[in-house]
Amino acid sequence: MTLTEVRIEVRKQLNDGNYGSETYTLGVTVALRPGEDDAAVVRTMTSRLRAELMAQFAASEAPLIRRVARMATGEEGDPNDAP
Repeated sequence: MTLTEVRIEVRKQLNDGNYGSETYTLGVTVALRPGEDDAAVVRTMTSRLRAELMAQFAASEAPLIRRVARMATGEEGDPNDAP
């Protein structure tokens, strides 16, 4: 069997620890070129989608979600985010 495309979907939910949460689901379909390494495409695109998910959480309107997202990625917290 020859793969001609791959579909990658990632979903993540962050809880703010105060009964609030946000969920994002992102997906992409990639057409493969003849001879392209499908496993490498899946790894690369999964990594990109995960990074985009975390960027969406980091830009949340909810200060506690922003804080949790920054903690999850090891970034320094914003002093304007709730403790």
